[in-house]
Amino acid sequence: MPSGLLTFFHSPHIRKVGVKISADLKRLFHDCGFIEGKDQPFEGAVELGKIAKETGAAMQANIGLLDLCASILKHFLSKEVDIRVSLSWDQNPLPDAHIQYAALDAFATWQVFKALQGGNIGNAVDASTIGGTPVALFSSDNSRIVAHGHIVPERPAKYQGVNITKTRLLVVVSEVLVPGHLVPGDLLPGKES
Repeated sequence: MPSGLLTFFHSPHIRKVGVKISADLKRLFHDCGFIEGKDQPFEGAVELGKIAKETGAAMQANIGLLDLCASILKHFLSKEVDIRVSLSWDQNPLPDAHIQYAALDAFATWQVFKALQGGNIGNAVDASTIGGTPVALFSSDNSRIVAHGHIVPERPAKYQGVNITKTRLLVVVSEVLVPGHLVPGDLLPGKES
C-alpha cells in the first residue's frame, strides 16, 4: 500500500465516516497483513449509527445506511446485493454499475453525516411533546424507522378502546416507509398483532 494511503488510514485526525466503519477499517488492516498490537492501527473511525442515536435520529446505533437515508435524507438508497457482494469488485476497470454504487454510497454517507452534524434531528417524544410535532415511528426492535407522521393536537383519554397514556400518544401517519409493518397487539383494540 502506498505510504500516503497508509498515513491516511493511520491518522486519528483524518475522519473516516461510515456505517460500521470501525469494522471496515479493522478488516482492511488485517487484509493488508498488519498485526494487532504489533503494527500501528487504522484510526479515525466516525460511526454514523452512534451519531444518529446520540442526536435522536435513531433509536439504536446499529441502524444501516439505507434506513438513515430514508429517515434523515428522505431518499431511497439502493443496496443491491448482486452488486454489493459481487466478485466484480476485483475487476480493473470496475463495471459502471459498481462505480455508481460506490459513488452513491459515499455521497449518501457524507450527506447523512452533514445532516446529523447540522442538528435539529429530534428527540424521543412523551406526554409533554406539543401536538402537531412531526415524529418518526420506529420498528418494535427500534432498529429502523417504519413511518412518519405527527402527534395529534387533541389528547383524548382513549382512542378506539386503547388508553392514551404518558408513554402512548396518538399519531397521524402521513408516510409509510415499511408497508405491512406489524403493529403490536397491545396497541390495537382487538389485542391481535
